[in-house]
Amino acid sequence: MSFTREHIWHYDYLDSKSRWIFVTPSEFAQSLGIYVTELGHFFQDGNCYTKRRPENTFSINFSLGDGNQSNAPVKISFQDKSYLIDAASCEQGVVLIDNRPGYVIEQTGKHVNYFIQCGGFLVEKYSALILGREKLFMTTINYLSTLIDYFENLVQLYRQPTNEKRDAYASMLLIKIFSRLFVETDSAPILYVENKYVKSALEIIEQRYNEPIRLSTVADELHINSSYLSRLFMSETGTSFSACLSHIRINHAKEMLRTSEFSVEEIAIRCGFCNSSHFIKFFHAAEGMTPMQYRTVWHQK
Repeated sequence: MSFTREHIWHYDYLDSKSRWIFVTPSEFAQSLGIYVTELGHFFQDGNCYTKRRPENTFSINFSLGDGNQSNAPVKISFQDKSYLIDAASCEQGVVLIDNRPGYVIEQTGKHVNYFIQCGGFLVEKYSALILGREKLFMTTINYLSTLIDYFENLVQLYRQPTNEKRDAYASMLLIKIFSRLFVETDSAPILYVENKYVKSALEIIEQRYNEPIRLSTVADELHINSSYLSRLFMSETGTSFSACLSHIRINHAKEMLRTSEFSVEEIAIRCGFCNSSHFIKFFHAAEGMTPMQYRTVWHQK
């Protein structure tokens, strides 16, 4: 498909039944970490050109086609990359866009589009999980009608005056949207490791967490390259070999702090930490308190 230079701005060709709501997030909404900045439901017919300047938000774009939409693809361009989304995917899928670099959308013919633009640190976290290093992610999902219901609920909320209840409800709806999008797009079930090498490595760590175990040692036992095992760990668990090892050691340390009278120094050695200072540092980073504070809090329950 070739695009001409005779495109017009989308709002010049919007049908009168289109809706476009701008939201100024309150301080409370921003403190929740996930809030709406714009809502749109556009009915377009023509050669439409939309240009977004860079801004610290993300957009969820979707459409529930009525069979009368254009069979032409939609082109979404960033400074360094372009994506062409076919008509069938436009009618059945959801597109998540990173708005931070700015982008251009070009489309021809009839289109009915919904979008939810939002910001906040939770949005950035969810989007990082879904997008990875890409600026755009597109997937076909099976709950478009539910997504449209969420959109209509947000529209109703933002027709009301600003108040904390409204903002709290809106944040809950956004979390539902991003959570479902993440679950539908994640290729492997959460907390389930499929790769045989990572499975075996985790079993070795669990059995020998109290030893000075290394990635290279485990890789040698599994007869694979250590760099390859490191990459597998990151892709399967979302974290590194050393982080998994520390997590398992900390879990065993927590059990000992709850159920034994061992000193912090003894627990550190029993859980494979080189010394108590090292143990206390890792424990505080993971739990937000020292081992002794954890033991005190636990026994007060």
